[in-house]
Amino acid sequence: ENEVRPLTAQGRLSAVVIALLVPISVGILSLFPGYTEVLFQTTLGNMVLIVAGILELIGAAIVSRLVRIDF
Repeated sequence: ENEVRPLTAQGRLSAVVIALLVPISVGILSLFPGYTEVLFQTTLGNMVLIVAGILELIGAAIVSRLVRIDF
């Protein structure tokens, strides 16, 4: 197990980056209110946020599965 942990470090870091990508992007875009108000105030924008959240969860699950090593 001591040898496996360093080998999966890149995958775990990828999972963290994927998980933080959308919140950081929305945070940066919130500096420009005109860009984010479309996401939060329109039906299409809300659907885009929901789809992004679902895809984020799917991506995290896939990376988690790829990094998991059974002995």
